[in-house]
Amino acid sequence: MSIHNYFSDCYVLVNTRDKKVVLQFLNHFLSEIIELSDKYEIPQYSKNHDQKLISMYELLEFLENKNDEPYYISWKGLLLKDFPFKTVQVCPEEIKSIKQIVENHFLCMATYTNDGKMILGISCPTMEPDTRIEDYYFSKLKEFANSEIGYITYEQPATNNSAKFTEIAEKWSKDRTYWENIND
Repeated sequence: MSIHNYFSDCYVLVNTRDKKVVLQFLNHFLSEIIELSDKYEIPQYSKNHDQKLISMYELLEFLENKNDEPYYISWKGLLLKDFPFKTVQVCPEEIKSIKQIVENHFLCMATYTNDGKMILGISCPTMEPDTRIEDYYFSKLKEFANSEIGYITYEQPATNNSAKFTEIAEKWSKDRTYWENIND
């Protein structure tokens, strides 16, 4: 197996828009945090902006207090968590390929929903159909967020509505369970 030139996206839903949660999320998963934007405009993706915010911190403060404002923000960095070679069965030929993971840059994402919640995400390399890498980080993300509502996809953004996100997560979980049972 080898690392693909596309990424897997792991997402979980959290019932808060608290800026402290976002900052804890970034500090928990990234060893260096690189902002991918030098300006933040409200509303996002609009030609006519009501506001231009100077810093990420201003944006996080704004979004924490504006429950119906959808917004997507991402950061690049190196993941703190190395892939657990000893706890996940890996054959010697795969180790070189998997070690590329710690050298690659990852994205951490926050999607603010239009209904007062937030979706946290990690975009990481994949060896699909072997899903050990994304399964590992998805597990760590769910543990960090204390959330069971989530899913893994490939190069797709999360929706900005928590009800739709929950619907997608439930379908993904059922489909995944179905295929895991067939393959047993």
